[in-house]
Amino acid sequence: MRYAVILLALAASGCRHAFPLPYSASQLRADSAEEWSGQALVHYLGQDNADPAVCDVRSEMLTRLDETLVDPFVASLEDNELELTTWKDCASRMVKSMDVEPRELLLARLARAVWWLLGEEDGAGRLQTIQDVLIKRPREDSPALAALLERMLTRRKKEFDVDMGRTFESMVTTLELGRGQLNGKPVTTEVIDETQDERLIFRMSKRLPSLELREAARVRLVRLRIARSPWDEVRNHAAEVERAVLTTGRWAQATSGLTLLNPQPPLELPVEMVLKQNPDAQYGKIVVKGSNNARTHPGLKLRGVLTFDVGWSRPLNICAPPEELEVDPCIEARDLELNLLEVSLDEDGAVWMATALPMSRVVDLARANEGLAMSVRLAGQPVTILKLPLEFEDPPSLRFTGPPGEPGPALTVKADVLANAVIFLATTANGLRKQVVWPRTARNDFEVSSAGGDGVNGTDGARGAKGAPGVAGGAATCPSMAGRSGSPGDRGGPGGDGTDGGDGGDGGPVTALVRCADGVDCAAGLELIRVLVRSHGGAAGEGGAAGPGGFGGNGGAGGAGASCMVNGAMLSLENGFNGARGADGVPGKPGKDGEPGKDGTVVVKLAGN
Repeated sequence: MRYAVILLALAASGCRHAFPLPYSASQLRADSAEEWSGQALVHYLGQDNADPAVCDVRSEMLTRLDETLVDPFVASLEDNELELTTWKDCASRMVKSMDVEPRELLLARLARAVWWLLGEEDGAGRLQTIQDVLIKRPREDSPALAALLERMLTRRKKEFDVDMGRTFESMVTTLELGRGQLNGKPVTTEVIDETQDERLIFRMSKRLPSLELREAARVRLVRLRIARSPWDEVRNHAAEVERAVLTTGRWAQATSGLTLLNPQPPLELPVEMVLKQNPDAQYGKIVVKGSNNARTHPGLKLRGVLTFDVGWSRPLNICAPPEELEVDPCIEARDLELNLLEVSLDEDGAVWMATALPMSRVVDLARANEGLAMSVRLAGQPVTILKLPLEFEDPPSLRFTGPPGEPGPALTVKADVLANAVIFLATTANGLRKQVVWPRTARNDFEVSSAGGDGVNGTDGARGAKGAPGVAGGAATCPSMAGRSGSPGDRGGPGGDGTDGGDGGDGGPVTALVRCADGVDCAAGLELIRVLVRSHGGAAGEGGAAGPGGFGGNGGAGGAGASCMVNGAMLSLENGFNGARGADGVPGKPGKDGEPGKDGTVVVKLAGN
């Protein structure tokens, strides 16, 4: 069955589409309207640092929500093409955000995948992944899942090995709970209160159709977790904890009364970030390395990374999402203070980067050469310092170009040569200032330059006028005059001359003032700046092309023949010949190319000399 589905999908799409690497979210958005939309999503998710948030259909990253999306996406789980956590994150967002009709299409495809995976020796992990998605899906009737349950009830746990048997039984339970049943019997408050399995109670709180029973399951789960908690504080404040968790989903602590005892040592987070610069627009952007500008979210959640020793029986953690109903005392992520404006935390404690940084901040980061080091504070008290490695990507060149055919602007360039980078500040005579950071590991053809404007291209000559047509010949006349020939057409007019191309403007004068940081070889620094700071003449404008000669005029039509009755006999008089087409006109002359502008002078010297 599964292979038939895949063959149908391939038949519909023609063949497997080829995608580039790296492949960005914007490229995915463009491809999502095509018949290979599902292949595009799988390709994107297969990259390191792909962001499953694209799978939320409200983000409008996915356009087609039909079989072209669903079949390849579910097949990628069947074929183990993606990491299970990545696939689950995407599927969970997708199933929650879809409207009813496309969601049922996805659920039907998942139902087929469940049935197929039951026959796979190593299918238990993938089957559990699907179940995790189904547990938290919206509560609504699904004909496809109802049919799947009926089929699964015809089989027995003992048909499978231990792992698959356990997963099979768990899947049946999840589907049964949607009917309000457990092991074929109705779920009641008594059944809930007698249940000891926290995972099962959690599923009851999500899947039971009755609001009253779901609430009873929530209460049972919270009370059971309080009773089993290793925290003395939780058990000693059971009523307070229960009230807080049932109301807000967590037992968050007010920070005003907490005293931190032992700050954590600095933590280096295991994600590499890249700073990309736009020198023309004067901003920078920090993204995950290898994500092709797609992600400002490093995929780091600080829950479990940061802990808070406040003198309780064990350190506090950042609060879990409210839907998890965790009873441990915790700190809300919003109560944490970060000293970097370009970094923020969401409500789950995940790290996000600002979408754009001013160049002044980019320069500060280059000077510090410490990556992203951010202090974390709680109610004004230091918690730790988080460090994210930061690499400067090779920047595009910073060029100041004059108007067409005009000289380039005069520039004063201040160059601070550091051990790790060169910081440029270029200023024009009219006060325009731009900065850029060139990392000393850069490999591209970078320069800071003044450039003359390119010469204006000449105008192409116009085509010559078409020659006048010839005069038509007269028709034959009885009894003896044949049709006369048409006269030839006139020659076409001469083509127009192309105009000359303009000269390129000269490069403007540039003065580079160099400062070297302590420990930097300044002689080598001066030589480096002589390579990186330039002044170019503008390119010559191309002469206009010669206008082609006009087409020759058409010859006149020959006169028509005739048939005559002469002395009782039929006599035919011939047609006249058509006149010859006139010759084409001569082409005009091409314009001359302009002269390229001359390179300007560049003076490089130590600042203060």
